[in-house]
Amino acid sequence: MNTCLGGIAVLRRLGKAKVAGSIPARGSPGGSPRWNLHLSHFHPELAESALIPPLSRSVYGCLFLYHQQGSTVAYDDLKEFQGKVYSGMPVGGEHIWEYPDGIWWEQKAAPDRWVFTFSSLKRRGRKAPEGSGVPVGTGYHWFILAHQKVRKLNKDAYETSMEGVKYKVAHKRPHWRDWSTEYPDHEREREILIRILENYLAELKSGTSPGPRRKPV
Repeated sequence: MNTCLGGIAVLRRLGKAKVAGSIPARGSPGGSPRWNLHLSHFHPELAESALIPPLSRSVYGCLFLYHQQGSTVAYDDLKEFQGKVYSGMPVGGEHIWEYPDGIWWEQKAAPDRWVFTFSSLKRRGRKAPEGSGVPVGTGYHWFILAHQKVRKLNKDAYETSMEGVKYKVAHKRPHWRDWSTEYPDHEREREILIRILENYLAELKSGTSPGPRRKPV
């Protein structure tokens, strides 16, 4: 418990997060502490994919046990998944996006390989909840591995669908000059891509490669 209190004190002094919590009396019912860490503001070195400043792992192991059934988790609260600390939408959350004016350009580069670009305005299928999401001007860099299937309808039209997985490579806060991968002590873009592809290849070989849990409505 002293470790938890020490970690919270350090975070408060650093001004990295607003920390609220309560410590039940020793032996009280349901007696584990419940913490809620909210990233109201933080510096570029605290990228979303590596939010942890240089404190002991025992501190974080204690701090991030706050998530319990029935607790309210805000978008920017710190969360934990399989030992990794992150912020943003909780794992399991869903989006529906519309691409009303998408333009796909492609060029054949080899007998079985094409290169392409895609650009479009991206709109939510339903309005975002009040107070959710990131500030206007935030940028994201995704790496996508996907299957695209098409069926010719007539000489000028194809029905098309795509399913796959996308990985977050980097993000950029509105006031940042560079992407998170360009700041010191953060994994470089090339290293992230190599790790993604190596992990995906291992999953593919073992038959556990990820895919969509359900089709879009």
